[in-house]
Amino acid sequence: MKKETRGPAYKMSWAVLLCLVIFSFTAIEVSPVHGQQRVVIDVGTFDFTTLSIIYPQFVFRPIDDTSPRVGARAMGMGGAYLAEAKGAEALGWNPALLAFSPENSLVADVFSKSSSSTASSYPLGFTFPDTPPMFITSYKENLKSQTRFGFIGISGKVMDLASRPVVGGIAYRRHTDVIFPEEMIAELLYQEGAGIPIVAANDLVEDGAIEAATFGVGYEVLPHFGLGASFNLLTGRLRSHMATLRNVSGLPLDPGNGHFNLDYKGISFEAGAHADLGRVSLGGWIGLPHTIEVSGGSFSFQALEVPGQPPTLIIGRMGGYDLEVPLSFSLGAGVDLLPGLLATADFNVRSWGDAKVKYHSPEVRAMVTASEVYPAYNVESFHIGMEYRLLNKSWYSLPVRAGYSNVPLSMANVDGNDVREVNTVPNGDGTFTAGDGDPIFFGSQVKSKAWSLGASLEMSDITFHMGFESRSYELHRFFFESSGPLSGDYMVNPDMATPLIKRIVNTLRISGEFRF
Repeated sequence: MKKETRGPAYKMSWAVLLCLVIFSFTAIEVSPVHGQQRVVIDVGTFDFTTLSIIYPQFVFRPIDDTSPRVGARAMGMGGAYLAEAKGAEALGWNPALLAFSPENSLVADVFSKSSSSTASSYPLGFTFPDTPPMFITSYKENLKSQTRFGFIGISGKVMDLASRPVVGGIAYRRHTDVIFPEEMIAELLYQEGAGIPIVAANDLVEDGAIEAATFGVGYEVLPHFGLGASFNLLTGRLRSHMATLRNVSGLPLDPGNGHFNLDYKGISFEAGAHADLGRVSLGGWIGLPHTIEVSGGSFSFQALEVPGQPPTLIIGRMGGYDLEVPLSFSLGAGVDLLPGLLATADFNVRSWGDAKVKYHSPEVRAMVTASEVYPAYNVESFHIGMEYRLLNKSWYSLPVRAGYSNVPLSMANVDGNDVREVNTVPNGDGTFTAGDGDPIFFGSQVKSKAWSLGASLEMSDITFHMGFESRSYELHRFFFESSGPLSGDYMVNPDMATPLIKRIVNTLRISGEFRF
């Protein structure tokens, strides 16, 4: 992120956060207030830094165009597949490989994710004025389960050129992941008499992705050496629905709820090369710099009702912007070590941390420089895989595979001590201290590693692949998305606690190919 200065509009964001916390998580006994006029707080158009205070989950999340790539075979080999993709799936990896699969190919792909996690370093409790203390007995934060479409594509020979086929293909695919649906659940004890159990939850349900209609072509320009290119028409959306839930002594209460929406569109071009050297195959891929237009950005949050307070609705809009994505590249190799035994390795570079944000709104541009750095880190990932043909019968074969990958996420850990970017930091007594212009809450990069397994059933015209990946990482998040410090008496997270979340994400991928 980039150094900035903030004026009065930025002070408002702290006031908004205070309202979010006060009205969403402070009442111990709920008596809905009826007949009162609703209070609407409009924060206007804001940027990433203000969003990191209003709702940090929408800033501290990965953007990822490597893991969505097609193929359960690829997943089983740890994502080391750049030199091995075949048929229509080459459209998602390296278009040059189309040249080496002239037969007609139809490929489809789906995947499902689930997660588990543990949390530590969360607050032991907190106290509101004129009430007994509340103690936190447990806290967890999980990535929500999801089942998603991955890819459908077809390829085949278009024509012959110099006695070699020109192979083309078209696909609709999940290009870049932008969703990060999470649920936070805390069990608390309201210490009065025997104690009253309370369950509180923040539930973020999300749908969407940046998807691509991909058109590609590959040609073997020299014996055993092919080149390819593809064009992507990018469209997509992010649809987020937030719900704040509480249950006091078994009595369900009306939830607070809200939404955040974004829309994406753009075009991109990719090129690839492939060399088949007998037992060794080499591949290279580049994604050319391109621009993704991001629009929409509507934000609203209808807070929980609090005794003595009118219902409150907070609204605003994330400023639309152009995301200028730098050059990306991948390198891959495959080696036939022994008959039936294949080893692969890939290296990927995605420069998300060098991407530039150019806001459309003059209101937002007045708060920041002409462009700012996208709130993400560059990603350099390494993948290795092996495949062994366990059975090879006359009418079918059964290969099995395993892989490993070391893939940093593009997202940052939340650093609760880093509030220095804020032009006006609240001191808690109604006064403010000037900040020094450094990025807000932007901590170290989240690291991850994964192992994977897979198997296939290959027949003459049909192949079924299954892959499983288990990825683990640790990250720091704000407790209950409360990014204090806050002025005022009501504090959910007065010490700016950032619990350590240890998370395992399991992905099952299934794909199939029909050759005709």
